[in-house]
Amino acid sequence: MSMINKEINLLLWIQNHIRNEKMNKLWKAVTSLSDAGWFWIAINIILIINIKTRIAGFYAFVGMIIQALIVNCVIKIATNRSRPFEINNSIVPLGRIPKDRSFPSGHTSVAFTSAFIYLQSLPLWFGVVMLFIAILIAFSRMYLGVHFLTDVIGGIVVAFIVAMCIVSKIMII
Repeated sequence: MSMINKEINLLLWIQNHIRNEKMNKLWKAVTSLSDAGWFWIAINIILIINIKTRIAGFYAFVGMIIQALIVNCVIKIATNRSRPFEINNSIVPLGRIPKDRSFPSGHTSVAFTSAFIYLQSLPLWFGVVMLFIAILIAFSRMYLGVHFLTDVIGGIVVAFIVAMCIVSKIMII
């Protein structure tokens, strides 16, 4: 069985065994935290206002911009990967239907970029909470049927690389 078929089967399993009407609103709300990065922008503004967390907020904000450019202006265009529901019509997307390409997940990438930077530069409890939110967002993208597992993993990898580059800059300063 090819990798794409395994990923389609995973999404169909989520759709048929986990997805239900009572949970749909919750997962749409979770995914909306990364719509245009608004939640992460708000957190970063709060961090920037506080003198003790200003550098972490600033670097997370810079990381968001860098990852958005890499994901949306380079990788999505270069890979041109179709969304799961475009490949298999048994996958029923929920919520807003994305118009851009699938790989990597931008929602996941923005969430993990900030979370990884917070983990390295702020108190552990804060980083862990933000990482947990990022994990929920990543899962929500599959729950809603708009991303494959490898799209989510790709978003996490981009986020990790960007965050580590940013954090190494923080450590130099």
